[in-house]
Amino acid sequence: MLTHQLIEIETKQKWLTVSEFTIRQVAATDEDDTGWRFQAILENASWADLIDLEFALRYYDSGGEFIGLDEGSYFRPNEIARHDDKSISLYSDIPATASKGVFSLKAKKTDFLEKHGFFPFCCRNACCGASLLSRNVSSGGRR
Repeated sequence: MLTHQLIEIETKQKWLTVSEFTIRQVAATDEDDTGWRFQAILENASWADLIDLEFALRYYDSGGEFIGLDEGSYFRPNEIARHDDKSISLYSDIPATASKGVFSLKAKKTDFLEKHGFFPFCCRNACCGASLLSRNVSSGGRR
């Protein structure tokens, strides 16, 4: 049986971390919500909100051979605000021969201008205000 001690955490971004995690069996509140879950608290230590969060729990046998995975994702608008955290609960169908797990995750940082409705590199037309923003930036902020 795969336990907490046999799961490694892998992140490619230093500002996205897993502060706590466990594997547990969820009690039946309804028949669609039963079974094993990988549950974790993810922390965003960056200056930007995070979007498009993707994660996977990969399983390996005692010989180190890959034997399967469970994966999930949260896409906009389910973002993790800067310096905040988010809990996840991933349904886990753990293979009986699993002796090691690797939980990996990644996310994208939001662009400040995009988040606030500006798209400075789209078409540079007045349709979205990008040309005004571009002229203002290129003239050093003076008109």
